[in-house]
Amino acid sequence: MEHQSLAEVMKTNLEKILSTGCLIKDLDTGLLDFPTIVNNEEVYLCWKLGEDCIRYYHRQEEGYSGRKVLDPRDLGPATKFNNTPFRVRR
Repeated sequence: MEHQSLAEVMKTNLEKILSTGCLIKDLDTGLLDFPTIVNNEEVYLCWKLGEDCIRYYHRQEEGYSGRKVLDPRDLGPATKFNNTPFRVRR
């Protein structure tokens, strides 16, 4: 009974995530992609469990191995920006 209850909670939460437009690429590693536009090109913002924020993107045909830093000034978690170089498509 507890297993079924946990499965329902997980299913509900996954549906909430998917309803935002997020793509779950790998549930085991916590890899998520978010459709957006960077430099007038449709790409995916890419986030992996453990990363403090979304810092990377990749072209739709490239995947995780093609990740690029959103902002070349970004040197890691300590870097703070006032302006984001992308807009999220809703």
